[in-house]
Amino acid sequence: MSRIVRYDPFRELRRIMWSGFPLMDDDLMTHGSSSLLSVDAYEEDQYVVVKADIPGVKPDDVDISVSSDSVTIKANRNEEKEIKNREYIRKERYSGSVARTLSLPSPVIPDEAEATFIDGSLTLRIKKQLHNPSKQVQIKVNSETNGH
Repeated sequence: MSRIVRYDPFRELRRIMWSGFPLMDDDLMTHGSSSLLSVDAYEEDQYVVVKADIPGVKPDDVDISVSSDSVTIKANRNEEKEIKNREYIRKERYSGSVARTLSLPSPVIPDEAEATFIDGSLTLRIKKQLHNPSKQVQIKVNSETNGH
């Protein structure tokens, strides 16, 4: 399956200009660093679930912030030391910080968020804020008719 890419008249120019900088890949320049943090988000009965793939990152290097209407995930992937005498053919593995903020489809309770991190995959389950129960109100029916 091929990916549809919006036409960019300056794509070739950027490729030539940045050819000496391996981290300035065309996808990175086009899509930004958020493309390096892939996420899935969906709703379950009482939870909003966010899953993110963050390979090569330790759990201590992940920072998660939850508000009632959004989630921010930040991660820091440390670069391995580059060997001076090694001539790289390609150097594509990303190192540095990535961050992603998602707006949530339902209000949540930030204090009731739970995160698990297994084999580079983060799963965040956040309890939805339950709406107040319906309030019942008695309404008097007017017995007078006004022509309606």
